[in-house]
Amino acid sequence: MTEIQAIGARDFAIEKRINLILCAAIFVLGISSYITAVVTDAKGDFLSLFRFMTINGTLLSTGTALCAFCINLLELKLGAELYSRFFYLLRLSSAVTECVIALVIAMTLLPFVPDDPELLKYDSFCMHVIIPPLTVASFVINDLAPSPLRRRERFSGAAPVTIYASVMIPLILIGAIPKKRIPYSFMRFDDHPLWYSLLFAMTLLALTYVLTTAFSAWNRGFRRRRLRGSAVKRGEDKYSG
Repeated sequence: MTEIQAIGARDFAIEKRINLILCAAIFVLGISSYITAVVTDAKGDFLSLFRFMTINGTLLSTGTALCAFCINLLELKLGAELYSRFFYLLRLSSAVTECVIALVIAMTLLPFVPDDPELLKYDSFCMHVIIPPLTVASFVINDLAPSPLRRRERFSGAAPVTIYASVMIPLILIGAIPKKRIPYSFMRFDDHPLWYSLLFAMTLLALTYVLTTAFSAWNRGFRRRRLRGSAVKRGEDKYSG
């Protein structure tokens, strides 16, 4: 029995349409907030924005949301659930990255909102507050994981942050990015001892590992509960009939 047969075509269609709405919202908010950031913050210098992990994470979420939107449309047309382990891990890493961004901002910007309402600007609010929970929700309710994560796959959530750091750190060390344009205080290596930066990096990697494992388990748990709920519903319908 396929999963669609188990949950019913109607419930399958409802789930996919809900995710279509979520993905459309992520895409529109992601594109509009990025354009706003280019026009208002970067003054047209769009390349300078890529020094922010928030921008990279938002574009990753926007791109994967667009792909998921197209896949959902195809699934509704075919009446079948499509699966790619690579795309599952990509969507998972996107959700983890968005959660990390939200947590970092919660610790660094929220205390200063009354004095410096940077977080309340349209682009910043969308990227830091709205898109992260939408991305996590879209992944949890939509993506199909037929088997638990392999041990090495639990590090996949760290991939975007690792790629970002592998580009940014050398640019900072060779002076290609001036100190005043370094986006995060923990990356200003001259201001902190080496152990501080190493501790922050290890904490961040541990956090991505925990979130990757938790989000995948949450996704699989949601699927199991949905299947059990559908089985109970079919039993009640059969009994009442």
